[in-house]
Amino acid sequence: GTPWALPVVALGYTAASLIGAPQFLLIAITVAAFGPLYGFFYSIAATLVSASVNFLMARYLGADWLRQRGWQGIGSLSDMVGRNGFMSSLLVRIIPSAPFIVVNMGLGLTRTSFPAFFGGTAIGILPKTALIALLGKVVERAQAGDIQAIQYLIIAALGWIGLAFLAKWIVRRREAQKSSASTQQ
Repeated sequence: GTPWALPVVALGYTAASLIGAPQFLLIAITVAAFGPLYGFFYSIAATLVSASVNFLMARYLGADWLRQRGWQGIGSLSDMVGRNGFMSSLLVRIIPSAPFIVVNMGLGLTRTSFPAFFGGTAIGILPKTALIALLGKVVERAQAGDIQAIQYLIIAALGWIGLAFLAKWIVRRREAQKSSASTQQ
């Protein structure tokens, strides 16, 4: 590919994130344009760039704006999410919850550190991106006459669903532990 491909893709993801474009669509377009392998890596890098821009915009523009207008709720929410920044960032990527920009900017408004946000995002986007890249590979192989390639897609989809259920279970378990700890005090 051209050396301009990644910067152009990252810029496109960032612009598209600001208007709320769905991540699935952006990743699918990238995989279609660059193939499963390059599409996967370009999607990961571009997603991290756009997520970081959204996070930092909220951190340096939005939080101060809210505080100047007297919104007191940001302090307690920020403390709670900030203490669990990595897990919060990771889990909202695995369990589809809200539009990408809302999640990124929401975390930017909290006391979540940038490294925790970035690390949770980097790990959390892997399953979805890999699944879409794998779908691209399945389509590529199916067009070449390999119908068994669909089995790989089914296995990957089941793995992603299993991961989402595991993430939900972890969240519920942590909430239950916190509830029992607070009632014992």
